[in-house]
Amino acid sequence: MQTFKCHLCDKEYDNYTSISLHYRKSHEVPSEVVRKLIYNNGEDPLCKCGCDDQVGWNYKEKKFNDFKHGHYVRTTGGFYSSEGARKSGETRRHRYASGEKIHHHTGKKLEEIVGEERAIELKNSLKNNMNRKQKISESLTGKPKSLEHREQMKKQLAINRRERLTSGKMSKPERIMQEILDGIGIDYTYQYELSGFFYDFYIPSKNLLIEVDGDFWHCKPGTKHEIPVMKEQITNTANDKKKTAIVYANGYTLLRFWESDIHSNRLQVIKTLIENLG
Repeated sequence: MQTFKCHLCDKEYDNYTSISLHYRKSHEVPSEVVRKLIYNNGEDPLCKCGCDDQVGWNYKEKKFNDFKHGHYVRTTGGFYSSEGARKSGETRRHRYASGEKIHHHTGKKLEEIVGEERAIELKNSLKNNMNRKQKISESLTGKPKSLEHREQMKKQLAINRRERLTSGKMSKPERIMQEILDGIGIDYTYQYELSGFFYDFYIPSKNLLIEVDGDFWHCKPGTKHEIPVMKEQITNTANDKKKTAIVYANGYTLLRFWESDIHSNRLQVIKTLIENLG
């Protein structure tokens, strides 16, 4: 029988549902993070075709999908050769990054995409799910949670983040920014050091620095993460102010982009970049 062990307190459970509930109740870890911890060593699950897009969770097989829908064919030598798949992927990424190509569902209502009857079903399902989450949340409100467990989880999240930063491995928003810069066709340096701090991207020809800030880790204003709570958040927001002051004191230009904007408002990100790089 497969067992699931908590990374934070070493408790073991004989099914995924129990370990997931334990993480959420005892350590306040969201379900999507639990899946990554248990099934993917805490890393974002990426499509194996090489496109670097995140794949979804397969509830039936209880694992992350190996490929995004339609991407498996790129690796089989069927319609694409391996070289053709690589070139096709590069071309597609550049077209999306430049705004030449957009997702065909962008700007459409749900009814236009799936039809009115299916849209009603999906909305009712979502509403019922939200009501269920609200009931669970209310039932857990006021119940004591172990401070030790909270601190352990905070430490583990901080360790995972530090390991990613020191390994030189890009985050998903940073990879998207890299694709955008490649699409624009401008030279850049990744992880540029200035006065003891590292900045995500540096454009030498414009003396311009770019920071890609995670909504959670850097406390995006107007979101539920706006107020720093974790030690890492407090440190990051303080360092962000220092880094901004250093940039302007040394005659550089700085552009900051939020993770959520890079994911959902890419065209505006591209427009802002072009305006500052022109």
